[in-house]
Amino acid sequence: MKKRFNIITVTMLALVVFNIVCNLVYISVAFSDAYSLMHRHSSEEIDSRMNALETERPITLQMLPLDIVSPRMTTINEKTGKEITFDFSQGAAYVDKSVAPSWTYPTEITLETICSVLWIVTFWFFIKFVRNINRIEIFTWKNVSLLRKMGALMLSAFALSWISGLIQNYEAWTVVALDGYMIDWFHSFDTITMVIGFCCLISAEVFAMGLRHQEELDLTV
Repeated sequence: MKKRFNIITVTMLALVVFNIVCNLVYISVAFSDAYSLMHRHSSEEIDSRMNALETERPITLQMLPLDIVSPRMTTINEKTGKEITFDFSQGAAYVDKSVAPSWTYPTEITLETICSVLWIVTFWFFIKFVRNINRIEIFTWKNVSLLRKMGALMLSAFALSWISGLIQNYEAWTVVALDGYMIDWFHSFDTITMVIGFCCLISAEVFAMGLRHQEELDLTV
């Protein structure tokens, strides 16, 4: 049982690390391509774009198509050279900085930073929980406390991430409107994080009920 638990735990952690590494590789490739593209443009073009960025800012768009039967946006598939329909529901629009609300972007950054800290602390509590299990300290009040903390932190991260997404959508709604599309207000609703958070809280209460029952039995003996 202990070996199986360790295998599952190591596999989960390996997948998390793999996902982080993949994201870092993607970011590195994107920066490398951007750097190489800058050298292909003239200094005048680069200066023009930099000047434009001083007055513009990107707004993240999460949209839902209203007309799903006959989409009107198309692009060229470079592998075949043929035109195909394409859903541009996710992307970024560059808008005038003076038009976009000034408070939204700093608030989003603050909330995402707090979420990252919450996830780091949750990961640390999870490591302590795994350590206790490996020491055969399973049904203990320490583990109940750890599970409650992990559940509360994950639900807090879920809530903050959702609020950040709502602010992001509000920002897009105030400055951008696309014909045939509407704002996807629930794209940041991370069901998996919410469910895992509640599972941690439920597990904590199950552990607590078992411990209380065991303590009552010990008192009656």
